[in-house]
Amino acid sequence: MKDARAQAERLAEAAGVKLGPALSIASPPRAEHPRPAPYAAMARSVAKDRAAVPVEAGTIETSAEVEAVFAIRP
Repeated sequence: MKDARAQAERLAEAAGVKLGPALSIASPPRAEHPRPAPYAAMARSVAKDRAAVPVEAGTIETSAEVEAVFAIRP
């Protein structure tokens, strides 16, 4: 959201107007939705070859897209 506001402020400045508050914030739908998996069959096949899953400490970075509409101050 911080990036959305910064981009909107740059556009407002270029247009010679002042940016107002956010009027709406939405997360647009992703292009591809996850498909359901046959969990019962998968669980049976995994149970045969069950092995320990290694777990390591660390960080994971994620990103998200937002669509924001801002008001223009008079």
